[in-house]
Amino acid sequence: MVDELPAGIVHTYTVPAGTAARIARGEDPQFFPTTLVVGLGDTLEVENQDTVPHTVGPLAARPNETYDFRFTKTGEFPGPCTVHPSQQTKIIVAPSYVSLSLDAAVGGSTTLGALMDGRPTLLVVWATWCQPCRKELPEIQQFARANPGIRVVTVNLGDERESVTAFLDEFNVDLATVIDTEGRLTSATKVASVPSLAMLAATGEVVARHTGELEADTLASLRDAAS
Repeated sequence: MVDELPAGIVHTYTVPAGTAARIARGEDPQFFPTTLVVGLGDTLEVENQDTVPHTVGPLAARPNETYDFRFTKTGEFPGPCTVHPSQQTKIIVAPSYVSLSLDAAVGGSTTLGALMDGRPTLLVVWATWCQPCRKELPEIQQFARANPGIRVVTVNLGDERESVTAFLDEFNVDLATVIDTEGRLTSATKVASVPSLAMLAATGEVVARHTGELEADTLASLRDAAS
């Protein structure tokens, strides 16, 4: 029996007219990333408004046509990309939870895949009522600054946005923060208690977890698990 793929989301990109000419002049159109993180079951849709064909990873789009491709297996897939000066892109197909829509503390919504930016990512699960979090979040911010190769994303468990931003401001924490109102992300990554940490590989899989207060070697151990 074949498992049914999750519904996924559609990642839509438009290749503007004149893109090939701009790249030939050495410009960077800056509308498609060098690394794109998508979830299993997601679809990449490319509309080519240019006058020449373009290749974007698995898609070859002729002028004035739209093509789509659905991702049916996880992994890292480097490929050609004629809409980027490097002529290369890498698409990381991660577990479907990277495409869950999450409230961003700064407003609006985002996904974990967008925040990961193709890097190993430390998820920090916290709440405003959590006393250990008051001490640990500033410490984790110092860890993030010392380890730029690792993305740190804090995941608040369902507090009101105003309370979340006030808490972060009080402790001068400026890490990327999402609010997991329904607990879908923390449930999927199996870090649903507070405080908890989960280290994700660049491909989105959880490679290590820690539940409870930080110990002396916790962050170093999680960092090493991602390498």
